[in-house]
Amino acid sequence: MISCKLCEDNEIHVDAVLTHFIDSRGDSELNKLQLERFLEITKHLKLSLFGLSEVFISLRSLGIKRHVANCNAILRGFGTDLDFVRPGNCIFGLPPDNSDEFKAFGISPIARMVAYPTLIKRVPKDTNIGYSSSYKTDKEEKIAVFSFGYADGYCRNLSNKGFIIREKTGERCPVVGRVCMDAITVRVPEDTTPSESFTIISADYDPLTSLTGIADMVDVLVLELATHLSTRIPRLYTTREDHWKTSVRGLSPNVY
Repeated sequence: MISCKLCEDNEIHVDAVLTHFIDSRGDSELNKLQLERFLEITKHLKLSLFGLSEVFISLRSLGIKRHVANCNAILRGFGTDLDFVRPGNCIFGLPPDNSDEFKAFGISPIARMVAYPTLIKRVPKDTNIGYSSSYKTDKEEKIAVFSFGYADGYCRNLSNKGFIIREKTGERCPVVGRVCMDAITVRVPEDTTPSESFTIISADYDPLTSLTGIADMVDVLVLELATHLSTRIPRLYTTREDHWKTSVRGLSPNVY
């Protein structure tokens, strides 16, 4: 049972109580034990009524809600029969671990990142690209510079490993050289022009360009990548049917 003395003494109003599963992705027996303990201790509230002896009242009768189910628990139907659920990353279509499980529920990522090159330059063979000369051209190549980097949340571990998509043709273009604080360099096809847009993060489960794919590639949580995306990246919000668009930080809704 829960004692309300601390809340009473400090005039704290309680709307709800919750627990967060220690391992909602794995040990079902551990989750079951945690849920059983939570339900038991939150069954009644112990409080003093009008200064008289202590009484026990159900939380529900006082309008106090209970909730336990995060995204993983929701997908597994575990602890979803209380007052609330906490979908969290499900809202954005970002799987906590297994994208195949998300696909089975018809859930898909909602956000993509798009950019235009700020510079395209043809460089000769044996040109060193980026800090520490981590990439050297083995022939004459066309290199595009994009004005974002790890300060914007684009993972530095994608140096010489990541890919972006040329939207005109669907070609995957490799990130070459080090990911810098404010820029990346990409090898692009010969006929690429500065007016072309490129998908930096795709709204799908692509193994090379989606947040889930990149997370697997650099061995981090997908939510770690998502939450590192900087607020200085302009946002454009739109409905699936493009009935309306709204932007943040001065980006014209007509850009894309």
